[in-house]
Amino acid sequence: AMLFNGVGADNTAVGSDALRVNVLGTGNTAVGSSALYTNVANGNTAVGQTALYANTSGIYNVAVGAEALEDNSTGVDNTAVGAFALWNNTVGVNNTAVGFQAIGVNAAVTGDYNTAVGYQAGIGITNQNYNTAIGFQAGLAGATNSTLVGAAIVQNAAGYTNATALGYGTVLDGSNRVRLGNNAVTSIGGYAGWTTLPSDA
Repeated sequence: AMLFNGVGADNTAVGSDALRVNVLGTGNTAVGSSALYTNVANGNTAVGQTALYANTSGIYNVAVGAEALEDNSTGVDNTAVGAFALWNNTVGVNNTAVGFQAIGVNAAVTGDYNTAVGYQAGIGITNQNYNTAIGFQAGLAGATNSTLVGAAIVQNAAGYTNATALGYGTVLDGSNRVRLGNNAVTSIGGYAGWTTLPSDA
């Protein structure tokens, strides 16, 4: 643990090869075999086997879970909680993934500002940005600027933009669309009528 630490200060390393290569980085916490193995940066927290393993200059990342944020190199301000969460993120910033394999197993994840909560939530996100995926396997196919809330949401194709799906089993069938519920829903209503906004033309 901290085998090559030089002038780095305020570091904590517990586990075989934890913070092994760190020389200059300060304020890091690594708990687990090979956690923050290649780190030379500041302010990272890694708890779990090979969590933040490849991190070099990325700062203020939090990885909790086996192999969480394992491939992160220069990405900053990411939070991954769960085994393999944000596993393949390399340079993406400001992502939050909570759950097993959340934004997890696609090669070279470079997207920014994504939030995924749930088992394999957002697992299809690669280089897409500004997505929110909440629910079991929400966001399997990836999207951009989209909101997917509900378990087992179905995307007819990958990479939709500005799309919204709400509800269990909702089928999302294109960009710039909002879909509510699945084909078992019999009523959608409220106390006020639907309001059509004026055109910006």
